[in-house]
Amino acid sequence: MTKTEASEKRVPLDPDLATAFLEWKRKAHDTADCDDVSAGDAGKARWQGMVLWDYIQPAATKAEIGQVGWDTFRHTYRANLKRYDTSLEVQKELMRHANVKTTAEIYGLDPDLTSLHREANTGVVKLLLGA
Repeated sequence: MTKTEASEKRVPLDPDLATAFLEWKRKAHDTADCDDVSAGDAGKARWQGMVLWDYIQPAATKAEIGQVGWDTFRHTYRANLKRYDTSLEVQKELMRHANVKTTAEIYGLDPDLTSLHREANTGVVKLLLGA
């Protein structure tokens, strides 16, 4: 069940990502004949909390990223859409928000803002110094 009608809309799936998912599913030993890429032994979708706990959080810890959650992916996705100069309306649709205000205000915080500030400042300094 989704929060809004906008959440039910289809989103595009990049062909390379679709290929990667299908390859991963083909190699998985516990995949049943179902539509779920991450099917468990019973052939049903794994509970998202267990996927986070068993796979994603350990990988984040190993990569020394710290605590992550599903919302981390959404914030990072939105930040990357912004870096790609995607219009706010398209960002809203890709994130399946009902209102552009949600996209701009709640997901508008960039998790990597400090490095973006540093990069922008360095660009201006190089311009001024003729470097």
